[in-house]
Amino acid sequence: MNKTIAALIVLAGFIVIIISTLSPFNFNFSDFGKNVHFNAFILDWGESDFFDVLKNIYLYIFFAFGLAWFFRNIGLNWNVNFLAILIISFGISYSIEFFQLFLEYRFSSLIDVFSNCTGVCLGFLVFYLTEEKVIQYISKCFFYNTQSFCFFSLLLIFWLVFITVYIQQAVRLSNWNSSYYLIFGNEHTGDRPWLGKITKLQILNQSLSYEDIKKLVLLKESSFYKSDSFFSYTYSSSLDSYKKIGLIPDLIWRGKATNRKEILLGPQNWLESEFPPVHLINKIQESSKFTIDIDLMSFNTHQTGPARIVSLSMDTGNRNFTLGQAGNNLIFRLRTPLTEDNGTLPDFVTPNVFRNKQLLNVIITYNNGRINLYLDVSLIYHFDLSPSTCIIFNNILSS
Repeated sequence: MNKTIAALIVLAGFIVIIISTLSPFNFNFSDFGKNVHFNAFILDWGESDFFDVLKNIYLYIFFAFGLAWFFRNIGLNWNVNFLAILIISFGISYSIEFFQLFLEYRFSSLIDVFSNCTGVCLGFLVFYLTEEKVIQYISKCFFYNTQSFCFFSLLLIFWLVFITVYIQQAVRLSNWNSSYYLIFGNEHTGDRPWLGKITKLQILNQSLSYEDIKKLVLLKESSFYKSDSFFSYTYSSSLDSYKKIGLIPDLIWRGKATNRKEILLGPQNWLESEFPPVHLINKIQESSKFTIDIDLMSFNTHQTGPARIVSLSMDTGNRNFTLGQAGNNLIFRLRTPLTEDNGTLPDFVTPNVFRNKQLLNVIITYNNGRINLYLDVSLIYHFDLSPSTCIIFNNILSS
C-alpha cells in the first residue's frame, strides 16, 4: 500500500511540474533548424530572478519526497536512493528546459535546472528526517482501508484538476475594471506626478513576439496599425497635437496646458483620457494579453511614489496597470486575480533604467502570466507570475 501511496505522490508532483513549466503546451517546432543547432542540448546559463529561483526550488520538493518514499519501498539504500532521485529529476528538469526552447513565451536557463535540483535535495532531506513519522501518520489517517484509499485518490485527482484550472484563471486579466481612466504623467487623483515627456504610446491586445516587436518598432510595419485591436497616441514633429489610432477617447490636459510638440509632463500638467477607454479595456480583457510600447524621457532620476508615467487607474489603490519610476528604477504594476486590485503583490521592478534626459523605448508584453520587458528592443527583464510566487511574496517577503 505504501508503494502505491508514494507512486501517487510522485505522479501528482510530476503533473504539477509539467503544468507549471510547459503550459499552455503550444509548441512550435517549425524553426528547429534555425534556432536549435547541434549544441541544442547544451543550455545557456540564462537569467532568473529571485522569485523564479524560489518557485523552481519549491516545485520539486513534493515530487522528490514521493520519489524517495517509493524507492525506499522497493529496497534501495539511502545513497542509491538519493543518487537515483537526483539523476531522474535532473533529466526531467533539463528536458523541460529544452522543450521550453519551442515555447514562444518561455525562457530556458541552467539556473532553473540547478534550482530544481536544490528543491530535490530539500525534498529528499525532508523524507530522510521524517520517514517513520510521516509514513505512519499518512497511513493511519487515510489508508487503513480500501474506501479511504479510493477517497484519497479521488481527492488527489480533484486537487490536480483544481490546480490546473486555477493556474490558468489566476493569470488572466478577468478582474480589470472598465471604469478606470488612462493617465499620462500622474495618477487620476493628481498626487503621483512624473516629470518627463512622452512622444508615443501604443497598446495592442496581443503579446508580440520579439520578431514582431522589431517589425513594429524598427520597421514600423503597417499591418499592426490596421488592426481593430491596435490603440495609439503619437506626437509628430510636424504636429502641435497628438494623433490617435483606434477607438480610444481624446486626451485632455489637467492642470496647466502646453503647446509643445511632445507630451511634456510635470506636477502642474498631465494628460488624462476624456472618459474611460472601455473598448481598449474590453479588448485586453477578452484576450488577457497585451503589448505596451512607449517612447519616453525622464527629466529627473530622483522621482518617487512611484511617479506615474502612464497609468490605467482610478486612484493610488486601484489600477489595471501602471508604469512608473522610482529613482532610476522602472516599476510595473499589473492587476490580476493573483496580484489584487492595486497590482502591488508583487511590484515588478527593473533596476537602473533611467538616465536624465535620455530618450528610451520601453515595451512590455504579457501573456499567460509571463511578463517581458524590452528596453530599446532588447529583452532585459522577464517574470513568471504564478500562485507560488505570489504566495511567497505576500506571506513571507512582504511581512
